[in-house]
Amino acid sequence: MTFEQNLQNARINKSISVGQLAEIMGVDKKTVTAWESGRRMPSLEQINRLEKGLNAELLDPDTRLRLEHPELVPREEKKELTPEEKKKRRWNLIAVGVGLLLGVAVYISLLSSGQTS
Repeated sequence: MTFEQNLQNARINKSISVGQLAEIMGVDKKTVTAWESGRRMPSLEQINRLEKGLNAELLDPDTRLRLEHPELVPREEKKELTPEEKKKRRWNLIAVGVGLLLGVAVYISLLSSGQTS
């Protein structure tokens, strides 16, 4: 099971509401909801407090190892971009540059006509 499922199951098994757990942890109710939905992850310190308070193991051993020792996690090798990806990035940069130049030109035009505040 995932951390989110483990957390929710442990909380329900202890008959604690989301609001009560939030109060115990000193966080907002929305934060606990985000933890349980997987939108956010608590810090390792918060996970340890949750596990101790709920008397439950919330992380699988691999996840715990990655969180406790991130230096042991192999880094992804840098992927070489395909010519098509390079072309797309180049056009995106050009589009951003043109947009910025147009924005500056419009601002200068408005500034010189006295229409800015």
